[in-house]
Amino acid sequence: MYLFDWCFYVDRGGPLVGEPVVRLMAVSSRAKERKKSNDFGPLYRFFVNGVPLSEFRRAVSDGGFGGEEGAAEKAKAHWKTPYKFDPIPLEFEALEARLQEVNSHALEIEGELCTDDDALVRKMFCGWNEANRAYGLRPEQKRGVSWLLAQYLLSEGKGGCLLADDMGLGKTLQFLMALRVLFLENLRASGEAGFFYVVRKGSLDPALKAEFRKWMPGLEFQTMKKLADRPVLPEDRTKPLVVFCTYTWFAEGMDVKHKKDRRKPKGDDGVSLGQPIAVIMDEATAIKGAACVDSRGQSLKFLAARKMSERSFLILLSGTPMENGKHSELWSYLSVCGGLESIRKYNRYAFRYCGRTYVRMGAFGHWVDKDSTCTWELSQLMRTFMLCRKKRGRVKLPSVEFVDVPTEITAESSEELRGINARLSEIAAEERRVSGLSKERVERLVKEKKKLVMDQLRSSGRGKIPAMQEYFGQLLDACPRAEDGSLIVEPMVIYAFHKDVFKALSEPFAERNVDFAMVRGATGERQIRERDEKVLGFMRGEIQVVFLSLVMGEGFNFQRACVGHVCEWIWQVGKMEQARGRLVRVGQESPVVRFYRHVGDAASGSIDERVLRTLHRKKTRVHNAIVVEEAAASSKRRKINGREAV
Repeated sequence: MYLFDWCFYVDRGGPLVGEPVVRLMAVSSRAKERKKSNDFGPLYRFFVNGVPLSEFRRAVSDGGFGGEEGAAEKAKAHWKTPYKFDPIPLEFEALEARLQEVNSHALEIEGELCTDDDALVRKMFCGWNEANRAYGLRPEQKRGVSWLLAQYLLSEGKGGCLLADDMGLGKTLQFLMALRVLFLENLRASGEAGFFYVVRKGSLDPALKAEFRKWMPGLEFQTMKKLADRPVLPEDRTKPLVVFCTYTWFAEGMDVKHKKDRRKPKGDDGVSLGQPIAVIMDEATAIKGAACVDSRGQSLKFLAARKMSERSFLILLSGTPMENGKHSELWSYLSVCGGLESIRKYNRYAFRYCGRTYVRMGAFGHWVDKDSTCTWELSQLMRTFMLCRKKRGRVKLPSVEFVDVPTEITAESSEELRGINARLSEIAAEERRVSGLSKERVERLVKEKKKLVMDQLRSSGRGKIPAMQEYFGQLLDACPRAEDGSLIVEPMVIYAFHKDVFKALSEPFAERNVDFAMVRGATGERQIRERDEKVLGFMRGEIQVVFLSLVMGEGFNFQRACVGHVCEWIWQVGKMEQARGRLVRVGQESPVVRFYRHVGDAASGSIDERVLRTLHRKKTRVHNAIVVEEAAASSKRRKINGREAV
């Protein structure tokens, strides 16, 4: 299947010495038949000798090809959908065969694990009945475990794969069962259990260690805290080892530095980290945004992951593979997991799949990525090493209702927003100038535009504070009271972004002596411990209200709440999906979850409606680029019970 019939390309080895020529390639079967029958009219010169590049440029600007009158219109009508870059790479033809090979291996592995020597693996894959209830792995979890093992075997322990299931489908359980099988296979083959790296956020340690102890008892943990720390293998080599580390430590240990970094690399090429069986990268979106590997920041994490993938196997975990809704994020996974050589360089990938264009500002400009022109091709490419399943159709979930709450913004914020819009108009007028803009000036304007957009978001959020305080005050006043005089508040989660918005919205609750939990970014161990204790208090029913930051990436589950208030908005579609998934999940007590969306008045300058439209567009982009594996209609679901299983 091709998305286009004809493809222009530049041939530097054409018949004209010193002058590249533009040719036309017939790509689809229909186009090839028309070319074979010489039915291509005014495009004849493109097929025979090619058109010199300089003449082609003049013809495009003049509206005709080769001087023939009306040739441009005939050409546009002749080739169905033009594509201005390379045709489909030859490597792409082997993707379907690779996918079939992975699926067939996964089916074989799933059958073998039902008769595995390990009692726990055999029990979880075969399932068992107790007290008229079925226990064991769910069908999609069996598929996930066998798929991970098939990817590992076919890649011969190098490269990687991405498990991108929704929150609540058991990504942690799936990779733990896969690790258990790999541990046992390595022990049987070499007599040594080996070790794994688990790259994660430090706040997830208690939950992850509890899960490891549940499914792989007897293993040893080592936590890398300082950058100088290195793992030490246990004296008993038959004892499995799991090394917990952060992304910062992992990048330092792999000895990756940017060209502009003054510090010289150690030169050990990550040898001091040893040779792990596999590396688990939880919240793998940490390596996204690595398109520009010459910049500092998250790119170091991407470079470390790509270097490790050349000698070990990476299992990437992410419930939101396109967190910001950009196709450029998928390139990081492609590069780390061993994608096509033809798009090893980001520029080739961006031109083909991100709609990369050059926005001119005076004599200079900058590159921007827009909607892809080859979404179908990109989705087929991602299927080769990414497994994505959604909760809908697999588990019983509550229905979701969205209620828009029009919210006024203050006159002060409205004035700030008008000033920002005026400045953006001035920048747009300056961009249209043909001359007089230096390269440095262009770069400053681009940075200023990004800052102004963030200022718009901040002003829109702060401007709604008085109206939202009044809203929550009236909401609390309408709540019934218990015998002791305390308010009976419906369990709810209130989402916000900025610190001052959190503080202001909590005032109505503090004034009425309503206990609440504030879940924001915490750095110290004591702060994290206190925050987690409050979260547990909410799940036990001791606290009724949680203020939660939209950018929290930890695995917090608030299925006890049936009401969510979204008071601010951000551009990241993945974070907004996580916010919804924290309430809409298995175990939700209410059959309906209501989300109240506090949307600022657009007439006063609020950009909330613009953000909502952008989020919808990004969500559509994600849907087009990622293939979701459908649930089997007749699959029987099993309940997971780790304590009973062990």
